[in-house]
Amino acid sequence: MIPPNAPPNNSTLCKIKVSEACTGVIIQNTTRGGIVLTDPSIVPTVDLTGSWWPAPPPPIPHDCFPTNNSAFSDWVAVGKPECWCAHPRGSGYQCDGDADGKSSGLPFSYRVFIGDLALIVENWKKKVDDPMLNPCADIDHKDSGFPFNYRVFINDLAILVNNWKKKDNQLPGDCPR
Repeated sequence: MIPPNAPPNNSTLCKIKVSEACTGVIIQNTTRGGIVLTDPSIVPTVDLTGSWWPAPPPPIPHDCFPTNNSAFSDWVAVGKPECWCAHPRGSGYQCDGDADGKSSGLPFSYRVFIGDLALIVENWKKKVDDPMLNPCADIDHKDSGFPFNYRVFINDLAILVNNWKKKDNQLPGDCPR
């Protein structure tokens, strides 16, 4: 028996009214079988055309890292992080040890300092497939090599130590290079 409040098989299932600008998407729950009608013998035709409103968001452009840079494939492998990019998308100092993308603030305004070291420690020995990896801590833009392939390891720490407590005017600020 079909419940009295079941929607017709060929109509609008729902309408959503919003009161301010927003973005949303409607997708089928494939785990539960997608759209399941009251009468399971009827196979539904699902049309989600136009299910984005008001329009799909534009893709985030990730053209800020030069394709001719030797680390380009690494940039892609770690998710195209903007922190690796030149200013204004990145700080321009990430490859010099600026993992957190900011200076220490007044009174010293060190570009490479405690916040950067904290990110190195937090990401120490993480690999590219670790969902908790923050690629901004990968200062040298390389993995450690065989056998472990750590994204954040000795070379990243060495760059940070080499530039410890340096200010913007003491660093090239031309990342990526």
